[in-house]
Amino acid sequence: MPEWKFALRSLSRRPGFLLTSVLLLTLGVGAGAAFFSVVDTVLLKPLPYPAPDRLVRIMEANSAKSQKESLVAPCRVEDWNRLSRTFTSIAGSYAENVTDTSGPEPERLSGLRISPRYFDVYGSAPALGRTFVAEEERNGGPLAVVISYGLWMRRFGGDPQAISRRLIIGGSSYSIVGVMSRNFLAGVDIWIPDQLSDFMMRTRDARFMVGVGRMKPGVAVAQARADLDSVQKRLGEEFPATDKDWSSSVLALKDSRVGDSAKQLLLLFGAVALLLLITTTNIAGLALADLRRRERELAVRSAIGASRAQVVLSVMREMAVVALAGGLGGWTVAAASIDLLKKLGRRKHPQRGRFRAVSRATRHQYLPFRGTVPFGSWHRRPARWRPERSGRRPDRRYAAIAGHRGSTATNLPEPHAGRHGIPTGPYARFPRRRALGRGPYPRRTHAGAVDRRADAVAGRGSRRNRQFPARHGRDPALSARARGSGRKR
Repeated sequence: MPEWKFALRSLSRRPGFLLTSVLLLTLGVGAGAAFFSVVDTVLLKPLPYPAPDRLVRIMEANSAKSQKESLVAPCRVEDWNRLSRTFTSIAGSYAENVTDTSGPEPERLSGLRISPRYFDVYGSAPALGRTFVAEEERNGGPLAVVISYGLWMRRFGGDPQAISRRLIIGGSSYSIVGVMSRNFLAGVDIWIPDQLSDFMMRTRDARFMVGVGRMKPGVAVAQARADLDSVQKRLGEEFPATDKDWSSSVLALKDSRVGDSAKQLLLLFGAVALLLLITTTNIAGLALADLRRRERELAVRSAIGASRAQVVLSVMREMAVVALAGGLGGWTVAAASIDLLKKLGRRKHPQRGRFRAVSRATRHQYLPFRGTVPFGSWHRRPARWRPERSGRRPDRRYAAIAGHRGSTATNLPEPHAGRHGIPTGPYARFPRRRALGRGPYPRRTHAGAVDRRADAVAGRGSRRNRQFPARHGRDPALSARARGSGRKR
């Protein structure tokens, strides 16, 4: 479109303003988008599981020993599943890093040993294959593992035949039975069923698991905590040596994952938002200073026929180009820094793998740009003026040039109109008249009038030039005939 090409040419004549504005906007938008991506993923978006508000983390607590939180014994997880009335299922897990020697070189993997019903609690289906069956979760059952999406892509290149392959862990061969989805528990490579012995299941003071549960629909966290406290009280009466004075600690899973990092993220995001505000203020100041420097140029545009709306839209198109260039640069900066921002959060946060440089920040920051493009693209070409349609007095500027009132250069009879409306023959009395038929404002005017009118609008001309329009009507060109004949108007 010619309007946008004209905006690019205008900006290319001012490289200092263009480069400074784009650089400032790149830094501000890039930092703001990157930090907002982390804040949006960690604090605003829900966990990537079905009904995430029903997921809670369950720990043990002992007020007599001043222990607000303690790990959970495997036998107690089974007791809670059997006696609780507010949970659909409760499971436990603990971290165990393992070494896989099935490949060309040994690889250290981040693993989790899990109890039965673990995947049922989260409600997430595997991307490929299946999860564990009851036989694989019992002591002495078949050895099986479920691998993460990242390990599947890294080790097997996304091959669906990876389900039939095996991993060698601790000298034992484990069969791969499933691949979890991309967003399931980032930072974990492999899940292994615990397969605890009967002796370990009877040891009530062996606490080494972290509990997680799914509440029934409509149950609040306080109700679930009260339910588990009543269950634990019954267990304390049944097993006073190991369960007396022990209670439960129930907390929403998202709150337990975020922890104290919420304050840190909000503080950092506030600082980046302030930086973006300062950046936009500086760009606004640069734009105002640039408009002040271009005052004469804009006055010339107005003098050769541009309306006020056309001048404003031309400036809007230039700022839209600057905003687009700064937005692309900001997206590049955000994409390059997103890996660094991942490390600021908790390493085990379940949504850490979902951080993206392009998020709602990038979409909402450019709502003004979405409106600038269609309005900036509107370009009204001035139609040929006809006094009988407008109801206004004829433009005396063209009447003076044409030799009679009520005529314009474009209305001259043939063959005197000439090419592009330039008067020819007896009407060509003023050699300084030029045809300005190209460019964004294709109206024809007197070349000398452009200079004097621009000086008058910009306030930089002599006193005679500033007073000229008031003394001789709408335009200085109206007095051309008067000066030529020596008569005063």
